Amino acid sequence: MNRVKGFTIFEMLIVMVVSSIAVTLSILIWLNLQKFFSKISKESETRTEILLLKDQLREDLKTAQALHMEADGFRLSNSTEDISYRVADDYLVRESEMGTDTFKVKILEIESTPTKENSKLQKDVSLIVWGEGIQIPISISIKYDSKTLLKSQ
Repeated sequence: MNRVKGFTIFEMLIVMVVSSIAVTLSILIWLNLQKFFSKISKESETRTEILLLKDQLREDLKTAQALHMEADGFRLSNSTEDISYRVADDYLVRESEMGTDTFKVKILEIESTPTKENSKLQKDVSLIVWGEGIQIPISISIKYDSKTLLKSQ
C-alpha cells in the first residue's frame, strides 16, 4: 500500500495553536512598546516645551528693566515694549508686540519676591511647571539699576 506523506490533523492543530500563541504574544509586545514610546514621546515634547519656555524667559529677561506681578501671571517691561506671561488652563501664554506664543505647560504655582527698595517691583519669580508627569521648578530673577528703582516708586 502506498502511503502519502503529509501531516496529520493532530500535527496541524499543534502547529496552529503554537503559531496563534506566538502571534498573540507578538501583538501584546507590540502594543506595550507602542504605549511605552507614546509616553516617552509625550515626555520629550513636554521637556522640549519647558526648555523653549526657559530660553524665551532668559531672552526676555536680558532686555527687561522691570518685573511686575499680575493677577493671572507676570509682566516684563523695558523702554520699548511690555511682555506679559499669562496663565490659562494648561497653557502659559506669552504676549508681546511681536505676537503671541503659547507654551503647552501647566503652571502649578507662581511666587514672587518684591524688592526691598520698591514693593511694586519684583526681584524674582518662581514657577512650578507640570506636564505629562514631569514637575520642574523654574526661577527667574532680575537685577535693577538704581534709576529703575527710583523711577518706578
